[in-house]
Amino acid sequence: MTAGPRTLRAARRLEVTAAQVGYWPAHEARRDTTAEQAAAALGLTETQPGS
Repeated sequence: MTAGPRTLRAARRLEVTAAQVGYWPAHEARRDTTAEQAAAALGLTETQPGS
């Protein structure tokens, strides 16, 4: 069974809306976050390979 054109349009509209809604909060968070904070949130450390 395949999705009809209305279903595809609705799915695409939801996808576009989700991207638009998330853009500005992410943009503001990026501006207020230091590189060190971002690295810590991702679980990254400053250790050198082999040490």
